[in-house]
Amino acid sequence: MQFDFLAKRAVLFGLMVMGLLSGGCVRTMNPILKDDQVISNDALIGKWVAKDGKVTGDLRAGDDNKYKLTYSNEQGKVSNLLVRFGKIGDVSVAEISPDSPPIPANTGEEYTSLLAPMYTLVVIDSTQPQLQLTAISTDWLKKYVQAHPDDLSVNNPNDLIVQASTQDFQRFFLKHYKDDGMLGEPAIFVHPGDPTTQTAK
Repeated sequence: MQFDFLAKRAVLFGLMVMGLLSGGCVRTMNPILKDDQVISNDALIGKWVAKDGKVTGDLRAGDDNKYKLTYSNEQGKVSNLLVRFGKIGDVSVAEISPDSPPIPANTGEEYTSLLAPMYTLVVIDSTQPQLQLTAISTDWLKKYVQAHPDDLSVNNPNDLIVQASTQDFQRFFLKHYKDDGMLGEPAIFVHPGDPTTQTAK
């Protein structure tokens, strides 16, 4: 029952972030970054809009290099997310997770034990002159784990919740991120008012 709850929670989170990148949303049960890999990235603080004007984001500073992202999808529905920046090897990445509301002090551990967050990886291709992001393609990963079931621990090849440790996932990413099709199509964001974008909906 616990895993079913986590899987459903992961699906909900995946749907929230899916619109961010056309490559899809691969979710992990463990953080993408180790704490000593996390860096500050204040240069990205501010408001962003996709070049097609359909989605927007507002990145703000938080505590301990955890940035707060308010993300509005094509239907205008808002998600509050946490973002940590860092590098895996020489690759600049962002780790995105849900920003959970505070849990009352008297809440039982039977409840809190089920609230493990999910994480997703976003690759920061460039920040100038525009913010270009990509993510692991779910289609690529699904085909890969079906053909190589022992290379990466996932709950099942069709749902793709990665169970591998942070270290094992990073090792897998560095080995394959240059493979053809591993990363999806880029998403491009600009600041509101940029003449190259449409008006946000």
